[in-house]
Amino acid sequence: MTHTELKQVILDYMKECLGVIFIGKLEITDLDPIGYKVSINLDNSENPLIIMGEYSDEDFIPFIKEELRSRKLHKLEHFKLQKLCPRMI
Repeated sequence: MTHTELKQVILDYMKECLGVIFIGKLEITDLDPIGYKVSINLDNSENPLIIMGEYSDEDFIPFIKEELRSRKLHKLEHFKLQKLCPRMI
């Protein structure tokens, strides 16, 4: 399975089952000898959510779906805070 196909499976699952459209950065790398490392950057930080599994292609898809479901990503909320300095008088 190519990375593009796996990425599309993950995005489709997030849309259909979790009800979210993910627009962040999603990176997929191969593990040696088998498996994948999926890096999901939820809030544009330097600490993405990383899910790794040493499974064959047909076993990795159910694994990643269960991991995404069990982490309840659809319930996460992100806020951006900005500290404002008081005006100098």
